Amino acid sequence: MEEIQAIGRRIQAYNNSLDRSLVRKVLILYEEKVFFIGDTCLRFDKFRFCRLFFEQATVELNISNNESYLPQYNALLKNNPYLDGITFLSLKDIHYDQYDVVVCVIPDEGRLLQVLHDKYAARLEAGAMSLAVFSLSAIYINQERKLNTLPGYDALIEFYHTCPDNQLHEVYITSEERAQAVAWLEANGMTKKDDLFIFLDSSAKREKLLRMDVYFSILKTMLDRPHTRVLIFDEKGIGKEEFYREWLGRELASKLIFSKKLPLREDLALLGSKYTKLIFGPCTGLLHCAAGIYNHFVKKGMPVAEVPVMITYTGKYTRPGENAAAWWDACPLVSCLLLKQFQGTRQICELSTLSREEKVRTDNVLPCKEYTSDTLLPLIARKLERSRTACLI
Repeated sequence: MEEIQAIGRRIQAYNNSLDRSLVRKVLILYEEKVFFIGDTCLRFDKFRFCRLFFEQATVELNISNNESYLPQYNALLKNNPYLDGITFLSLKDIHYDQYDVVVCVIPDEGRLLQVLHDKYAARLEAGAMSLAVFSLSAIYINQERKLNTLPGYDALIEFYHTCPDNQLHEVYITSEERAQAVAWLEANGMTKKDDLFIFLDSSAKREKLLRMDVYFSILKTMLDRPHTRVLIFDEKGIGKEEFYREWLGRELASKLIFSKKLPLREDLALLGSKYTKLIFGPCTGLLHCAAGIYNHFVKKGMPVAEVPVMITYTGKYTRPGENAAAWWDACPLVSCLLLKQFQGTRQICELSTLSREEKVRTDNVLPCKEYTSDTLLPLIARKLERSRTACLI
C-alpha cells in the first residue's frame, strides 16, 4: 500500500509541474459498467474540451471493460474530429510511457495506480518517466459509482465549465451517410413527395413510455396524414410488424417502414436523413443522438427551419436529483414536454418556457402514463405546421 501511495505522490509532483503548452500526447481512459446510448452520447461529446485545452496535443481514447458494446461505441465516436485515435485495451496492456498526460474516467481509479506501479515503479521513482495523471471522473461518472483516488486538474475542469464551444453536444453524420440513408429509405418505399416521421417506441424503463392506447392513437393520426411514412426501429429484430399490424390494421401498417437489425450508425443516419420531418419519443438515447446530429448540422450551416420537429415527452425520474432540465435544458432543438399539475389542473408544459425553479421542480410532475392523445396531438400538429410554414418562408 505504501508503494502505491509513493507512486501517487510522484504523479502528483508531475501534475503540479505540468506546462500544458508542452503537452503533445494525451490519453483518455474511459470505462463504464453499463451502457446506455444517451448517457454515452453526452459523455463522449465532452472529450472535445480536452483537445481544445491541450491545443498542441493529439488526444486518444481508450475504452475498456465493456467489450460487448464495441460496435455501439464506434458508432457514436465515428468522425469525431476531437479524437485522433480509439483503442479498446485493458489497463495493463496500455503503454503509458508514450503519453504526457493521462485523463482518467473510470469508477475505480486505484486500479490504474496499481497498474502504473506494476509496470513503471522504478522509472517513476527515478524520475526517468514523466507522466501526469488526472481524474475527471467527477464530471463523467455518476456520483454513486465514483471512487476517486487521483487528483483532479482544476484548470482543465474550469475550462470545461467555461469553454464556449462545449455547450451543445454533437454527433458527426456525414453527407455521404445522409445520402446512403436516403437510398435505404427509397429502397424501402419512400418517395420524394413523402415526409418521414420517426416514432421511438422503446426505453430502458417502461415507465418512460406512453400508455399503449395513447401511443397508437397518436400514431394512427400521423399515418392518416397524406404523403406520410413512419419509421420504426426494430434494432433487435424481434419482429414488430405483426404487433403494429394488429393495432393499426393492414392498410395503415403498410405506411410503416421498419429498420430491422441495422447497425446503430445506420440508424443514426436515418435520424439525420433529408426526409425526416418529425422525431417523437420518450426521454431516450436515440433522441439525444438526434439532437446531437442536428446540433452539428446547424453548426455547419443548416437553417434551423430545416431541422425536423423533435419532441420528447418526460415523466418522473427515479434517480435522486434527476429532472427533465438535467437531460434536456441544453438541447434547444428538442421540445421537451412535462405533464405538470397546478392546483388540481393538469397542463402539458414545454421545458424551455418554464422558470428555472419550475424546470427542476419534480413534486408536481405526473408520470408518462397520464398523458393523453387529446392533449398531445394538437401540440404535435402545431409544431409540424409551424415547421412547414418556416420552411416555406
